[in-house]
Amino acid sequence: MTTQMQPELDVDKLAQIAALASDYTSCLHDERREVALAYLFEVAELLTAQHGDDAIIAPLLDIIPYVSDPTTSPLFADRRSERSSPSEAVLARAAVAIDVWQSMGHTADGAAQAVARQLVNSRASLPTEGGDVRGWKRLLIWRDRLVSLKKPAHAWQDYVALTKEIEKMNRPEVVRRANDGSLWDIRKRAAEAKSR
Repeated sequence: MTTQMQPELDVDKLAQIAALASDYTSCLHDERREVALAYLFEVAELLTAQHGDDAIIAPLLDIIPYVSDPTTSPLFADRRSERSSPSEAVLARAAVAIDVWQSMGHTADGAAQAVARQLVNSRASLPTEGGDVRGWKRLLIWRDRLVSLKKPAHAWQDYVALTKEIEKMNRPEVVRRANDGSLWDIRKRAAEAKSR
């Protein structure tokens, strides 16, 4: 008789989830959305690590954008296939956004998590390759490969062009765009340009 090995439960991750749950019950009503989003992302990361496959969090991928912005995110709308390849142009811009978050004082891991959350909330795909079950970690691996190898070539050109564009912006504008996701989200940038 063979016994199947279960992955070891991440005690630190469970402690983070418990702390967020405790914070949720004690925070003010208008602060609850941010705590709830952090909680859902931590639960999604734990489930993905335990199961070894992103498929287990499919319901959370429908719920998270709704919690993030219930006015613009219709619950249970058709989602992009998790198996579809992410756009290299978007990933190159996301790599720059990670750099900006790091310049704002975040660690590489924290910056990648923040940008990955923005991507997921906007229903953009994360890299599928990278050898890690955590989407934010695969995004960071993709960014590190881009910066060190300067490949894929078109993505590297996009990365360099956006980096130069950011150097010309004032710091508050860069921080605003990092926080609202418009550094990497081409659709938001197009909408901003139309409204001018």
